[in-house]
Order: sequence, then structure tokens, then C-alpha cells
Amino acid sequence: MRRSNSGFGKPGSSDTFTGAFPKFPNLRKGYMIAPVELVNGSERHLGGRPTKRTPERENLLLLAIAKGLPLKAACKLAGLGFTTFNDWREEDSFFAQKIEFVEAQAIERNLALIQQAALKD
Repeated sequence: MRRSNSGFGKPGSSDTFTGAFPKFPNLRKGYMIAPVELVNGSERHLGGRPTKRTPERENLLLLAIAKGLPLKAACKLAGLGFTTFNDWREEDSFFAQKIEFVEAQAIERNLALIQQAALKD
């Protein structure tokens, strides 16, 4: 195949992409996703930066929130940016439900401690 001398991507170049880009509903403008393939029922990333979302980091985050830490402080403790944390909550409804559940547990426990302290006085 003979290539044009006009350079890649320039109008009139044989290398210019003229097709439609695929649509990714979960992809926000300005963000790139790494290619993923399923191997034995689990995802395997085909390249790019390794994800920060590991079971250990997720558990550390959930435990910190369950202790009553504010969300930003829990993210710092887990070594995670607050924006990334919010992206995870938007992308994964099950993760968002786990966060809400441990928040509710912390509120319930702390309220019980306050009520017990009020009765002692």
C-alpha cells in the first residue's frame, strides 16, 4: 500500500480516519479507557496504567468510612483521590451501595454512643 506524502491525519491524506468512532456510554469527555478482555470470566487489562481499585484498597476505604471518617479523609487514608472515589461511585452502583451502608452503620453506632453518654450525665 502506498502512503501519501501529505502526512497522517491531514486533509487529503490517505491515512485520515473517515469512519465513525465507537460510542462508549460510560466514557466521560477527556478520559481514556484501557482495552479490556475477558479471560476465564475475569477482566484482564491489555495495557495502560494499573488500576488503583484493588480489593485491599476498597476494604481499607470501607473500614475507614465505617469508623466514621469523613469521605475525603477516608480517601486520603486509602491513598485515593476524592475525584477518583466519586468516579468509582458513579460507575459502580454496588460500590455506591456499600459506601452508603457503611456510612449508615457509622452514623447509627455514633448516635448510640452519644445517647449512652447523655444518659450517664
